[in-house]
Amino acid sequence: MDESPRCPHASSAPNGPHVRPRPTDESAKTDRLSIVAYERDGPIDNVLHRMPPKRAWMEATGKKGAYRCLPLVVANQAGWLIRNPFTFQAIWDGGPGLDQVRFAFPEGPVGWGGHDAKALVSSHFGAGIVTFQIPFLFQTSPGYNLWIKGPANAFKDGAQALEGMVETDWAHAPFTMNWKITRPHHPILFREGEAVCQILPYPRGLIERFDPEIRHLSTNPALAEGFEGWVAGRAEFIKGLNDPESDAHKEGWQKHYFQGRDATGTRVESHQTAIPSRDFERIPADKATSRTG
Repeated sequence: MDESPRCPHASSAPNGPHVRPRPTDESAKTDRLSIVAYERDGPIDNVLHRMPPKRAWMEATGKKGAYRCLPLVVANQAGWLIRNPFTFQAIWDGGPGLDQVRFAFPEGPVGWGGHDAKALVSSHFGAGIVTFQIPFLFQTSPGYNLWIKGPANAFKDGAQALEGMVETDWAHAPFTMNWKITRPHHPILFREGEAVCQILPYPRGLIERFDPEIRHLSTNPALAEGFEGWVAGRAEFIKGLNDPESDAHKEGWQKHYFQGRDATGTRVESHQTAIPSRDFERIPADKATSRTG
């Protein structure tokens, strides 16, 4: 969300939108949770990475203005990505059969353990679905699922990532990542190194804990007052954009949301401008112990 006139919510960071703060000493004192990627074959490098804040289409926007939308930048960073092991092309004929997706694969051994490409990517389900075999068996702390999805705010013309929720705290089976081709007879290019999967830990039972209600805004006077103040301030700011001498014109956009300040100017201490996730750390077999539980 962006507090420029085109988006009513956030702005870029003072030091740029790509600052990735490391976890603080204070955060390290809290109870830690575990996510372990068990390699199913030999060691596999350059596959699992933290989700980056940048996107090519955001880089191409005027003055990189898309980065003013802080919720986009934060969502970009949620969880970890799995990279595509090799470049290939897929074309769907439009029918339901397994043989109606045609692939153009590279020859010889490819990434993810030096397998044949056909062992890693296939038309396993038919219906124009491209299936990636994931080389890890994931295990999370008790009560935590993995949300398996396409990379946030990234797009592929003619194909849509399919999403799933896997109970990785107990399941002994791996999952696959699947993309549904949406444009028959159109070549879909999957490039080596691009993110084909985003994994995001998600507490099981979270949604069920919410009691959904619809109320009129007037039943919450404090929230209504804050909203009215935001509307008035927003209108004044937009009006000031037309005056070259105004503060609004010099600022270009409001920064309240990015700064974590509500309509009264009060700072929200828990406000988040980035997700300081950790890199996956390889633990040697002779030192490995279960960290889950």
